[in-house]
Amino acid sequence: MESYPVLKLGVLVFKQLSQPISNVIKDRAKKSFLFRQYVAMPPAQLYNWLEIKMRMWSLNLGKPTTIPQLNEAMAIELGAKLLGEIILFLVPAAVITFEYFRQAQKESKKEEELLLEKQELVNTVNEIALQLERQDIQIRRLKKTLAALNSTIWFRYNKIGSDEEPPLKLGKLSVPVH
Repeated sequence: MESYPVLKLGVLVFKQLSQPISNVIKDRAKKSFLFRQYVAMPPAQLYNWLEIKMRMWSLNLGKPTTIPQLNEAMAIELGAKLLGEIILFLVPAAVITFEYFRQAQKESKKEEELLLEKQELVNTVNEIALQLERQDIQIRRLKKTLAALNSTIWFRYNKIGSDEEPPLKLGKLSVPVH
């Protein structure tokens, strides 16, 4: 299993990166009463409470009557570690989420461009079909005009009384039809 050492390395990097962040949080908690009371200690006390509840439940020891709270130093230490790991988790999660939405938007824009290009092609084909229909109508009119001219020339030539072919026979002209 080659991925197992990589996973271990990832966990080690995660812990190494979370340590400086938790140290900064610890220093901040020691200096600021509000930060200590409202940011650093509540997650630690909640984690402690949940951990004791889960242990008691998993060991089938029943429900604990009272759960002792951590002292201030332990709560600051645990809270700083928790907040450091949460921050270290949230930053990559936010980057991944941002990248996902950026890619989705890029894909959506690409699909929109393809639909627009397809619509332009459909419009072009429709215009060509309309132009072809107009040309077909013009060709039919020209053929009718040509037939009328041929018959007029034929009648005029026959009135003269000649048995020869007319000097210009328009019906023999080739007109390509598509």
